[in-house]
Amino acid sequence: MQRSELIDKLVSTWHLNVPERSQLDPPSVSLSEIACAIKKALSDCRFFPSNARPLSDGQAVVESIFEGYFIEQQDSGYIVHAQDHGRHPLLFRGRSSKRFSSFEKAVEYYIANEYEGDIDGIPITA
Repeated sequence: MQRSELIDKLVSTWHLNVPERSQLDPPSVSLSEIACAIKKALSDCRFFPSNARPLSDGQAVVESIFEGYFIEQQDSGYIVHAQDHGRHPLLFRGRSSKRFSSFEKAVEYYIANEYEGDIDGIPITA
């Protein structure tokens, strides 16, 4: 697998298996590589990760609820959402959203909040 494919998988799934990790050389990922993978994913789907969707307060939680930060692409720019179901396991409660006019600012905010310095133990470099 090529480096770009490994990074696409890492950024989208938060995981690389042991053989894939051994192919990642150097064993880190840069901010620009992450941004490139996210941009590519957003060209196919309006949300990144593709399984994320904004929910409404009180909406029933199903097993596939996405928790964490995600990016929504809109005509006027980008929205980075953060959501979780909180303490109640059956009803959604809690989402915040921040709008950005540029992809770069949205991705910068997303990376700073979602990854916290590494992805599945793989360091993020500048």
